[in-house]
Amino acid sequence: MLRALKNKIDRFRLRQSIRIDDLLKEVEEIRKRSDIIAITGKPYHHSWRGVFNGACGMFPGHLMALPHHYSRPILTDKQYQHLADVLKQLRFSKIVFTGFSEHLESLLVKLCNPQTGQPCYLIYHSSFSQFHQESRDLYFLKRIFYWMDKGYVRRIAFMKKGLAETFARLRALPSFRVLTMIPLPTQQPQPLQGLHIGVFSHESFRKNHHNQVAAALLFPEASVHVATDTDYSYFGNVNRLVRHSFTENHQEFLDVLGSMTLNFYTTFSECYGMIIAESLARGVPCVSSNSSGFFDWDPELGRRLVAADIDNPWALWQKAEEVLNNRDELSRWGRDYVVRLNAIGWRLLHDFLS
Repeated sequence: MLRALKNKIDRFRLRQSIRIDDLLKEVEEIRKRSDIIAITGKPYHHSWRGVFNGACGMFPGHLMALPHHYSRPILTDKQYQHLADVLKQLRFSKIVFTGFSEHLESLLVKLCNPQTGQPCYLIYHSSFSQFHQESRDLYFLKRIFYWMDKGYVRRIAFMKKGLAETFARLRALPSFRVLTMIPLPTQQPQPLQGLHIGVFSHESFRKNHHNQVAAALLFPEASVHVATDTDYSYFGNVNRLVRHSFTENHQEFLDVLGSMTLNFYTTFSECYGMIIAESLARGVPCVSSNSSGFFDWDPELGRRLVAADIDNPWALWQKAEEVLNNRDELSRWGRDYVVRLNAIGWRLLHDFLS
């Protein structure tokens, strides 16, 4: 009951803070720079942060982020209609929705009616591993297919490896795969002195968080950095844990990520593995899993960084030791690979939108 009241108050405050004129001005500024606009959700606490950051890399300078309250609409129906009318008047050649939920659907139905000649493109960021008990991810994929069948969505692209091919065959859809592009920093972050290991994942099952923290703690001289307030006391002496509070500023997170000696990101399921790419871009090797096909374009680098037994903290520690023994080589190799991935990503995005 208290949570429902708090959510109601939060939604009211968000609505009061919205100035539709600011959104319209943002759209007009984007049109001056590009005839393509991408639309995604605005980060709200942890919600939409990964999708938004990925979209920034794919559509630099022409991305609009719609406000919401945990994916639920906070604009009025009249405001969505006004925004849709302005987008139509500006005659963008391509309108791309990156991510999908109620607040984006509220705009899509007013903007992308096939009778107006403006069907949209859509990038889907989830995967089957997140489909359980009629989850919201599954619900919205069904909604996407509903709007595709009605002609509102012209093409769909998937971040997750294999989904484009699967739906091209099962539903005969025009499906594509895309990658997130990760800008390389103009100046490499200064590493901290000593051995510092980052485990920057949250605690959902698929993130495999506790195995990675245990593996990092197996290095007796390591400071282990986390971004959770989890009680890890069952590991024994955890005085070497360094906790980082959540920050709205993504650059602050990247600075911390780039100051590590080594990062872990061995998740059970991932659509892409953006933290792996962000770590490698900063010259920090990352013990990884290959659940996203991230290393498809350099299997040898994958062999050097991917842990084979990710549900085993002792095996993760052994892999991390191997990586640390070759850190300088893997640091240079990883940065070069991100440059290559970015070039591949631009080509895939061009194919999707052409």
